[in-house]
Amino acid sequence: MTGELYHLLRGKEQHSLRRELGPIAQRVDDLFRAEHSSVIQSRLKQSPPIVTGNDGLLTLRVAELAIDSAKHIDAR
Repeated sequence: MTGELYHLLRGKEQHSLRRELGPIAQRVDDLFRAEHSSVIQSRLKQSPPIVTGNDGLLTLRVAELAIDSAKHIDAR
């Protein structure tokens, strides 16, 4: 998830955006909790994480491209 969306979900506009997104916002929260828990558990057990840093970077890039694409659609 890009920082932009994260801050929208966590920032000043959190309540209005959560109403609009409904179950999606809850799912995002659940995913963040699962991701953080996975990283902590892998560190405690000294095992590799389920999702690598490279996986995260690739996901971030896809999200950024999706946001850029949406901005171009809005500009039309």
